[in-house]
Amino acid sequence: MLKIIYRAALVLGLVWLVVLTVPTKADAVAKYWMEPATGSHGVGSSWTVTVKIDTQTQNVLSGDVEISFDSTLVEISAKAGSYFANYNDPSIDTAAGTIRLTGDQGSSTNTKSGSGTMATMVVKALTAGTATLSFACTSGQTTDSNILDAQANDVIDCAGTNVGKGTYTLTSTTTVTPTATPTGTLTITPSPSLPVTGSIPATVGLIGLGLLTLMAGLVLIF
Repeated sequence: MLKIIYRAALVLGLVWLVVLTVPTKADAVAKYWMEPATGSHGVGSSWTVTVKIDTQTQNVLSGDVEISFDSTLVEISAKAGSYFANYNDPSIDTAAGTIRLTGDQGSSTNTKSGSGTMATMVVKALTAGTATLSFACTSGQTTDSNILDAQANDVIDCAGTNVGKGTYTLTSTTTVTPTATPTGTLTITPSPSLPVTGSIPATVGLIGLGLLTLMAGLVLIF
C-alpha cells in the first residue's frame, strides 16, 4: 500500500513540475531589442544595429517598431528585416528623431512565432556625446511599438528589459600634427678672406721710382 502511495506522489510531483516549467501565454512575452546594445564609436564613423524580435511561443500576425533618437548626435538609415513576409518602407523623420517600420504576414491564418530580424539600421556618429536609441512602447497603446496576434491583441511586454534600448558613446577624433625633429647639427664655416695683394702708398712709391729711373736714363743718353 505504501508503495502505491509513494508512486502516486511521484507521478503527481512530475506532473506539477511539467506544468510549472511549460511557459504559459502570460509568461511567453514578445519583445524587441537591439544588437549590439552598447558600443563606442568615433565621430564620422558608421556601424550597424540590428533590431531583433522574439515572440517565443506567441503566434503573431504583425509588428510595428517606433524608435526615437537624437538627430543632432547621429544620422540613421534603415531597411526592413526578414521576420515578417511583408514590410512597408521605413519612415524616418529626422526633425522629430523617429523611425517607424511595419511588417505583417499578409493573412490572418499565416501567423508565426519565434525570433528573427525586424530591421537593420546603419548609424553614423555626427558629434561627440552619448546617443540613445529607444523603442517607443506603452502597454495597451497601438500607435507605437507593437506585436499583434491574429486577434489584433498587442502581446508585447513594454516593462523592464523586454524592450531593450541601445546606448552608444560617441568620441571626438583629434588629429595631432607631429613636430619635426632635427636629424643633424648645422655647422657654419666662415668664408676665407681674400689675400691682400698690395697697398696704395706702396704702389705710388714704385711708380715714382720708375719715373726717376726713366729720367736718369734719358739724361745719360742725351
